[in-house]
Amino acid sequence: MLQTPFTQRRFLRFVFLVGLFSLIPLYYPVTNHNATPFQEDRSQTAVVLAEMLQAANATSNFCEGFESGSLPAFMTTETTSNAGANGRVQISAAFPHSGTYHVNLDTDCDGCGGNTQQALIVSVDLAGATQAGLNFWIANRGDESHVQDGVFISDDSGATYTRILDYSTFSSAYTEVNIDLAAAAATAGLTLVDGFLIKFQGYDNYTIGTDGYSIDDVCICTPPAPLTVTAVANGSNVDLLWNDTGSNSYEVWYSLNTNYITPGGDCSNPAPYQCQEVQANSFTGIGWAAHPDLNFDYFVLDVNGCGQQSPWSQSSEQGSFTFPLGSNIPANLALTSTAQPQIDITAAAAPLTYILNYANASRYTADNVVITEAVPDGTTFNAGASTAGWTQVGGTIGV
Repeated sequence: MLQTPFTQRRFLRFVFLVGLFSLIPLYYPVTNHNATPFQEDRSQTAVVLAEMLQAANATSNFCEGFESGSLPAFMTTETTSNAGANGRVQISAAFPHSGTYHVNLDTDCDGCGGNTQQALIVSVDLAGATQAGLNFWIANRGDESHVQDGVFISDDSGATYTRILDYSTFSSAYTEVNIDLAAAAATAGLTLVDGFLIKFQGYDNYTIGTDGYSIDDVCICTPPAPLTVTAVANGSNVDLLWNDTGSNSYEVWYSLNTNYITPGGDCSNPAPYQCQEVQANSFTGIGWAAHPDLNFDYFVLDVNGCGQQSPWSQSSEQGSFTFPLGSNIPANLALTSTAQPQIDITAAAAPLTYILNYANASRYTADNVVITEAVPDGTTFNAGASTAGWTQVGGTIGV
């Protein structure tokens, strides 16, 4: 859920850098500024801003679970200190969502000073992207609600930040969050650029468990490309095969006796269609080739780590089965006939007219179909007055 944008402006920012990541904090007295739009808390008389130099940008389509035990180069930290309390961003093994490690945002002591800010910042190259998604898991470890808590974004190297999510109301259990970064940036008047910054920030004055947040499994994604899918008859089954994108999840959507199918967003609740999630780049439809109507539509969708599906409107992803009827699969054909009322043929002078109505109830072409009709003895087939294509063989005519 997107919240009303909250803009942070850093008017007083002093950082001494030693080497690439080392730094010496500068203590600087700051008085309280309450004028809009400056909304950060600067009421402390001594604030220390500790910031790491951004070293690299991640490309989109990555997931970081911190399993190396250290932050990757495209993630940095930013903390403040206040009256003896210091903000912390730490990798921990105490409360992971998955795997072994996660990140904690907290203060290094319990009530020993004022509130501190602590933030994990991700720099990603989103230049030229029209769609991008952010997915992560977060647990509120006891933190109260503050305007400084949440996810913030910046397109100007961190000179200003806009809050796009308040996660202070989340529970102590891990909650999955999905954010449309393109939509959030547009709402905030920002541009997806190379060096686009995403900040996960907390604000409080106690250690983790009493305050703070735990964050894990951070993914930034752009939608997957359409898949190229082929269908191959395999006895009474159908094998669907597609190009392997390295994804951990694909969705196979299909319908029976439905002319059109529009995949939904939830494979676990696909009604009125069917959907199965698979991890391999193949799927076998059991009994599909034996269906009498051959009336199947299907889509195969790639799903990335942010839950985004590949575009399903592409023709390369959808299809209908058109296996030949010669494979012992009956066509769904119907035939009815009508004739004039029963009369005495020996006395008849006018022609007898037979009307045959035939239909293919499936959506597929039925090849080599022959219609036959037996006619009474004593009659002569009038080919000239009949629909073209009819012929007579003995007492039977056919087309």
